[in-house]
Amino acid sequence: MKKTVASILLLMWILSALYPGDEESFEGPYTDPLPYQDMEFPQWLADARRFEVIFFGSVPLTYILTNLVYDVSIYASHDFESEYRMGTARTQDDIKFMLAASLSLSAGIAMADCILGKVKSSREKKNY
Repeated sequence: MKKTVASILLLMWILSALYPGDEESFEGPYTDPLPYQDMEFPQWLADARRFEVIFFGSVPLTYILTNLVYDVSIYASHDFESEYRMGTARTQDDIKFMLAASLSLSAGIAMADCILGKVKSSREKKNY
């Protein structure tokens, strides 16, 4: 039984390779994506998407920089003692503070981009 099923499947596979069919004769629905139209999405939605991309894109960088600044400031404030070197003196509250600071910085970066974009678009509208 297994040999019969395997033979039929092999035969079907060989025939499908030999006679692939005519792809031009397919009369199905149009499947290519259409380009976006100018006013398909409202402007506030495009601005929100840009804010989201910039916010989440900058979170890793701001978290790394926040950790670096925090560690250097703790190390320097304790006169560069070896027990306070980079990454050794952290508590749960310190980690929460660094996370909140990095998220705030990322939100500030995204908000600054949003404001600069609005200013630029309003200047372009005045020039026309």
